Amino acid sequence: MADKNKEQQMVSFIQNDDVKGINSLIDSGFNLETTLLNSNMTSLMFAVANNSLKSVETLIKLGANINAKDKTIINIDEKKLDKKTLDIFKKSNFDGKICEGLSVLELSILKNHNTIANMLIDSGADISYKRKIKIISESIKD
Repeated sequence: MADKNKEQQMVSFIQNDDVKGINSLIDSGFNLETTLLNSNMTSLMFAVANNSLKSVETLIKLGANINAKDKTIINIDEKKLDKKTLDIFKKSNFDGKICEGLSVLELSILKNHNTIANMLIDSGADISYKRKIKIISESIKD
């Protein structure tokens, strides 16, 4: 069982893009693949969701799994997606209803964090699996 204090510290460091704090916590033995505060999200996923660019960069350099998937099922409300994101998901044959196990890359796309999505792709994120992420990633690069 992970230390909730350390998980809360990681969340705080990510929210503040505190690279020094993230490095210090990892140096103290914090596991990068720990899911934070019952969220089913790793530190990298949390950083992506929060658009914390420096944190994402740091976590990738520290060896975070760029192909990790969360363990939740998310109902996607098409009415809440902007047109560009909805078009991308429709091109990728996404059913628009349930998304099981979002990858870090999918999360960045869903949140419209294009800089982070490109960083993940450039770092070797898998774009060849389920939901045809290759189409999505090509759309982002445009």
